[in-house]
Amino acid sequence: MKALALPLMALCALLPPVSAMAAHPIMLEGYFDDWDDVAPLSLDPEGDAAAGGIDFLRLSATNDSFALFLRIEMSQELLHHYDNTMILWIDGDDDATTGLPVNGIGADLEWRFGSTLGLFHGDAGPDTLLWSRAGILVAPCYAASAIECAIDRFIMPDGATRLFVGPSAAFLVQDARPGGDVMPDAEGARHSFDDSQSLVPDPILLEREVSTDLRIVTYNVLWDNLWHEAPRFRKILGAIEPDVVAFQEIFSHDAEATAEWMEELFSGTWYAARLGADLVTVSRYPILATWQPGTAYASAHLLEIPSRSDSLLLLFNLHLPWGTNDEGRQHAIDALMGFLRDVMTPGNLPGIPPGTPVLITGDTNMLGDPRQLATMHLGDISDNDTYGPDFSPDWDGSSLEELISRQPNRRLAFTTYKEDSPVAPAHIDRFAYTGSVMEIANHFILHTPLLSEELRALYGLSPDDTRLASDHLPHVADIRRAPPVSAPDAPSRVRLGVFPNPARTGSRIRVDVPALPCRIELLDLAGRCVSILSVARGVSRVHVSAPSAPGMYTLRSRHASTNGTALIVLPD
Repeated sequence: MKALALPLMALCALLPPVSAMAAHPIMLEGYFDDWDDVAPLSLDPEGDAAAGGIDFLRLSATNDSFALFLRIEMSQELLHHYDNTMILWIDGDDDATTGLPVNGIGADLEWRFGSTLGLFHGDAGPDTLLWSRAGILVAPCYAASAIECAIDRFIMPDGATRLFVGPSAAFLVQDARPGGDVMPDAEGARHSFDDSQSLVPDPILLEREVSTDLRIVTYNVLWDNLWHEAPRFRKILGAIEPDVVAFQEIFSHDAEATAEWMEELFSGTWYAARLGADLVTVSRYPILATWQPGTAYASAHLLEIPSRSDSLLLLFNLHLPWGTNDEGRQHAIDALMGFLRDVMTPGNLPGIPPGTPVLITGDTNMLGDPRQLATMHLGDISDNDTYGPDFSPDWDGSSLEELISRQPNRRLAFTTYKEDSPVAPAHIDRFAYTGSVMEIANHFILHTPLLSEELRALYGLSPDDTRLASDHLPHVADIRRAPPVSAPDAPSRVRLGVFPNPARTGSRIRVDVPALPCRIELLDLAGRCVSILSVARGVSRVHVSAPSAPGMYTLRSRHASTNGTALIVLPD
């Protein structure tokens, strides 16, 4: 699988494209367990890439009622939206005589991932496109060894001509560097659209499931647009009816002015606190204390929720550095997690009793190194010399839970949206929480252009409301208090944690060992040991590499005094 042949070689003309037909309900969020029943269209040998190039492994395709979905797997991690030479070629009409001849297909659309630009090869000649006109969404937004794409089945890249016009489409991926890998090798892969069943998801209604659920929203309002686009925000927040909002990008208004804005909309008393350049947190319930958790990019607030199970809530509001500033984001999340470790250490902050629910939310801007996510969920601090030792960030010694939400009418998880920006929609407005003491009820991301007419009419919304209000979308989560548990003074058993799970090659495993070294075994479903890892006493971070066979495995610790187990799903 080396360089593309332009024009098509005669031999390739004799070979039919690899083909598949199946529809599956894929959620575009950057995890791949919903691809388990989708057989790959193309398998590519590992190690046949050009020097320093992208080594493709597998290509899969499916569809739902709205989009063609592609899964592209590689042997190394790649940040799809920055500094790479990967191209996706799509023959939307499955006609090799139209479009640009590329390795046996007639490419109507090419998408250059690294420059986040496309070209539509129509009758009028090449037309440069941003993601919105190309109709392409990609996840995850951080570096990974696999990506998934959703291409709008009804997109008209030139405003008049539909990209997909027939029962099938062909495509291939290429590393554009000299001698770069191509997948499939000889000719494009073909997907026949399957519309034999409706794969429209059940709608998510905006109401709480029960009235006592506490509704929390994170919302970056884009340079004080809460005031500049006030009518739209009144409609959006009025439909959501939040109890607590973590606002970002309020630069020119103080906490009191923000509380007054909420009181004008909802009446009653609202409490507010401001820290950092743009972080304002508002609440229907008293804010008992506020801290700067070691970084100007976050604030911490202790809320009293007397009518909601008589509980406290420790809420973190984030706005981490933007763009390629991975170092700045890592330092900020290291500092925040160091503060949380101190909070969870008995006696450090007496006002926060053990078992207090913790929720981290905000605009994380995690668009690069996945290590930042591992730090936030596993307590895997990067700079231990500055920010202290690693720790387990939930009260029961486990990891923080990750909340992945979708649009009410679509299986799409992006939280940013700006049509005229080269930065495509991404899932960066996140929630992480202590799952041992709290539960998530209803949750969603509100994007009014994708809301059905029925839901817009029900909640008094217009198609352009969220699109014009901000370049971020409100991410909404309803929480409930679970029975609290006491924080142990020290680990009493071996604890295992994996993030993410399903895992990537090179995923981090957190191991907390109470005493003496122990051995961690990776077992297949037959109980056979396929890998052994040794760790010392304390909190360790080790890596696991996928064995030759993908699937579900068990991590088992073998320790002199106590053992532990955890399930891990390794990718195919």
